[in-house]
Formats: sequence, structure tokens, C-alpha cells
Amino acid sequence: MTWQKSSFSTNGAECLEIRHTPTGIQLRESESPENIHTVDPTRLRSLIHYLKCTIKEHE
Repeated sequence: MTWQKSSFSTNGAECLEIRHTPTGIQLRESESPENIHTVDPTRLRSLIHYLKCTIKEHE
């Protein structure tokens, strides 16, 4: 399973990395890769949708 980061990320150590596993979606910060958080794909999708809507409302 390979970690991926956004194409908007620089080569610095301030990136959010993500990967899909059989147990869910895993997230980690490149600054502290030992801290891995596993989330349910449906809940992550809901969070991203909420954030996108909230940002659009404030533009």
C-alpha cells in the first residue's frame, strides 16, 4: 500500500498523506509519519463535502 499526497504539496515536510487499506482510509502528516489515523471512507467523504460547502458559503 503506497502513501499518496496532494499534487499541491511541496517537497517539504508539511504534507497530508493518504492511502486506502482493507480497514479504511489512513491519513498521516509527513512531519510525524508514525501517527497514522484510520477513518471510514463514508465519514471522510462526508467531512470533505461539509468542508467544501462551508468554504463556498464564506467566499
